[in-house]
Amino acid sequence: MKKYITYLTVLAAVALTSACSKDTEGMTWTVYYPAITLDGSTTLDWEAGVPFEEPGYEATYNGEDYTSQVAVTTDMDLSDPAPGLYTITYSVGSPDGYQASASRSIYVWDYSDEVAGYYTSSTDSYRDYNGTTYFGDYPVTVVGWGDGDYWVSDVFGGWYEYRAGYGSSYAMQADIHVNADNTIDILDSYIPGWASYGYEVDGWEDAVYDPDTLTLSWYVSMEGISWQVYLVKDE
Repeated sequence: MKKYITYLTVLAAVALTSACSKDTEGMTWTVYYPAITLDGSTTLDWEAGVPFEEPGYEATYNGEDYTSQVAVTTDMDLSDPAPGLYTITYSVGSPDGYQASASRSIYVWDYSDEVAGYYTSSTDSYRDYNGTTYFGDYPVTVVGWGDGDYWVSDVFGGWYEYRAGYGSSYAMQADIHVNADNTIDILDSYIPGWASYGYEVDGWEDAVYDPDTLTLSWYVSMEGISWQVYLVKDE
């Protein structure tokens, strides 16, 4: 009896497979994906307190305009932006569940804040490890939040990102605080590309801001390697 039931089950499966093959013979499926295009730059400077003006974006799906379906999200107050670094994300999904996204980085500046801005590492900067190696002429960005706290794109002055050529994921990003006497405390630090190793700044000395020369400087170390960094604000 068991053999008979098994035999009938196999016949039914074969018949069903054959029927499906007949029904779908010659049929093709075309998958359409949504796409988003941003107008203007993906990195923008903006003045604090000035309502943000969207440069524009558009979305398409299967050759048709799909812009009305785009969701725009950000932590920035678009009507009254506060100083800081923000991301605006644009995302859209198709009826089939396929997603597309794009983003902009927005640097919001308080133009009365002399510390915040774009800097260049001086060629007097050096790494101290098995001898002294001078380096410089690399860009570093310092973004403020209006309360003495700042984010620095690379407290190593561009050593790994540019000098070693590893790219932006290997910049030592850091949060710092500039005190009333212009000394600088480091609050946090991280290298995204080496996040699994937990590398962070483990030495921080002689960190100061010089308002006369618009210069930031510090002696910083990590894992037995030290850097003397001088950052000069761009004119």
